[in-house]
Amino acid sequence: MGLTAFLLAATALVVTAALGSACLRLRSLPSFLLAAYLLASAELVVLGEVLSLVGAVGASGYAVGEALLLGAAVLIWHRRGRPRPPAVPALDARAAIRRHPILAALGAVVGGALGYQLLIALATPPNNWDSMSYHLARAAEWLQRGRVEYVPDAATERMNALQPAGELEILWTLAFLGRDTAAALPQLFAELASLVGIYAIGRRIGFGRPDSLFASLLSATLTQVALQSVTTQNDLLAASFVVASAALVLGRSRVEVVLAGLALGLALGTKLTAAYAIPILLALAITSLSRRRLVECVAAAATAFVLVGSYGYVLNIVETGRPLGDPAVTEQHRPEPVTTEGTVSTVARIGFRFFDLSGLHPKSFVPDAISSAGRWVFSVLEIPPNPPETSVEPPFDFAVGQSSSEDISYFGPLGVLLLLPLSLGFAVATIARREQWERLALALALPVTVLEIALTYRYNIWLGRFLITPVFLTMPLAAVLYRRRVLAGAAALIGGVTLVAAHASNVAKPIGLDGTRPFWSLSRTEAQAQTRPSIEDALVALDRVPLDARIGIAKLEEWSYPLYGATLDRRLLPLSEPDPLAAAERLGLQWVVVGTLQTGSSGRPGWRARRFPESGWTLFSRA
Repeated sequence: MGLTAFLLAATALVVTAALGSACLRLRSLPSFLLAAYLLASAELVVLGEVLSLVGAVGASGYAVGEALLLGAAVLIWHRRGRPRPPAVPALDARAAIRRHPILAALGAVVGGALGYQLLIALATPPNNWDSMSYHLARAAEWLQRGRVEYVPDAATERMNALQPAGELEILWTLAFLGRDTAAALPQLFAELASLVGIYAIGRRIGFGRPDSLFASLLSATLTQVALQSVTTQNDLLAASFVVASAALVLGRSRVEVVLAGLALGLALGTKLTAAYAIPILLALAITSLSRRRLVECVAAAATAFVLVGSYGYVLNIVETGRPLGDPAVTEQHRPEPVTTEGTVSTVARIGFRFFDLSGLHPKSFVPDAISSAGRWVFSVLEIPPNPPETSVEPPFDFAVGQSSSEDISYFGPLGVLLLLPLSLGFAVATIARREQWERLALALALPVTVLEIALTYRYNIWLGRFLITPVFLTMPLAAVLYRRRVLAGAAALIGGVTLVAAHASNVAKPIGLDGTRPFWSLSRTEAQAQTRPSIEDALVALDRVPLDARIGIAKLEEWSYPLYGATLDRRLLPLSEPDPLAAAERLGLQWVVVGTLQTGSSGRPGWRARRFPESGWTLFSRA
C-alpha cells in the first residue's frame, strides 16, 4: 500500500507541475523542465508548511492537498486552451553518434552512472553523518508530530535552526512510504535539474547545443556531485535552485524572470549558503535584463522568499528571537576576528584542496609531490597554514584528498585542471574584450564564493560541499572545450574515470573493493554503521527493541535517527532531568538510551544496562 500510494502521489506531483509549466507557455524545453521542477519543489514545500498549521502532515494530508492542486492545475490548463509543452527536437541518433563520438561516449558513462546512482538511492539506507544526526531525524520527528516545528531537547540544535526545505521534500517521501527508501531522491533529481540548467546557461551565453551538452554531462562526473547525489544532504538541492535561477534570468522573459525569483526563494529556504550566490545572480541580472525586468526579478525573489523560503527563519524568530536560531549552531564557525592573514590562509587552503584525487589512489609520489609544492608555496608567500582565528579541528595538513567521501571530497582532477583555468581564463578574456559580461559573472562565481566563505567561515575539511553551487555556475563555460576535440576528449576521459572511481571507492556505499563488503549484501544496521563502525554493536542491540516502542533519550551527541527504526514508528522522548531513569519510570518507559555524559543512573534498581563503550551509548531496559 505504501509503494502504491507513493507512486500515485508522485504521478500527481509530476502531472500538476507539468500542467502548471505548460500553462506558462515557455518557448524552450529547458525552461519548461526547470519551471516544472521548481513548481514541484514549491508544491512540496508549501504543502508541508500549510499542513503544519493544522497538524495534518502525513499521507492523508498530502493526498488531499495534492488532489486539490491537481484539480486546480487541470482546470487552469483547460481554460488556458490546453497548451502543450515545447516540442522535443528531432534527433537522428545514429548520425549524432557519428558526428559527436565524444558526446556519445560521455553520455553513455554518465547515463550508466545515473542509473547506478538511482539504484543506490533506492536500495541502500542513508548512512552519512548529517543524515543520521539531523536531516532525517528532523523529518521523522515532524512526521510523527504532524507539524514542521521545533523539537524540544533535540539531540542537536541543527534539527531546529537550519533551513527546512530539503527536509520538507524528504518528509513527503517518508509520509507515503513510511520509511526512508526514497529519501535520497530529492538530491538525485536536483542533480538532473542542475544538468538541465547548466545546458540552458551554456546555450544562453552563446554556445551551441553540442558544446552546452558537453559541459552539462561533464558536470555530472565531478566527484562531489556524484557522491552527493545518493545522500540526503541538501547541497545539491540548494545548488539546483541557484542554477535554475541563473538559467531563467538569462531567458529574459517576464515569466522566466519571475520563475528565477521563485528559484532563489527556494534556495534560501533550503540552505543559508545559497546566499553566497546572490552577488553572482544579481550581476547576471544587471548584465542581462532591462531595468524593468530587473525590478520584476527582485520583486519576484522577495515575494518568493516570503512564500516558500522564510518558514524556517520565521520559526527561528518565534522560538529564539533570532532568524538563524540558536547561535551555537552558526557562531562556532565564524572567524574570530576576521583578519587579512586568516582570510588569505582560508582562500589558499581551499585552493589547495582543489588538488583532489578522490577514489583514484595514485602512486604515492603524486600526492607527495603536490603536498611538497603546497608547503613550498605557503612558505614562500608566508601564508600560515592554520591561523587560530580561522581554523578548527582537524587542522589543515597539506594532505591531498584521496578518500571518496561526500563529506570531504572536492571535484576530482578536473577541479584544478578545468575549473580554475576556466574561471581565470574567462575573467581575463571578458575584461579584455569588454563584451558578454554575463560570462564574467559566471567566471567570478568560484573566486567570489571562496572569498565570501573565507570572510564568514572558519576553514574546515567539509567546505567542498559549499562549493557545488559556484562550480555549477562555472561549468557552462566548459562548453568552450568542445571546439577543440582533443581537449574535449581528454576532459571527457578524465571525467569518466573520475566518475567511475568515485562510485567504486565510495566509503559510504562500497562495492566490495579493498576487502570491503558490497553495499547490497549489508543489513540495514551494517549499512548505517558503514561510516561509523563504532556504533554498529549499539545499533544491533537496538534492533531487538520493538519497532513501536517509546524510547527515552538523553545526550546522544547527535546520532538519533537510527532509534526511530526502519518503519519510523518508535517514539523518542527526551529526558532532560539529572536522573533520566527516574524520569523514564514516571513516563512508563521500558527503554532508555543515554550518552557518555549520563552515567549517574547506571545502578538504579529495576533496570538492566548494556554499555557500548566505542559508541558512548548505554541501552537501559526495564528488568
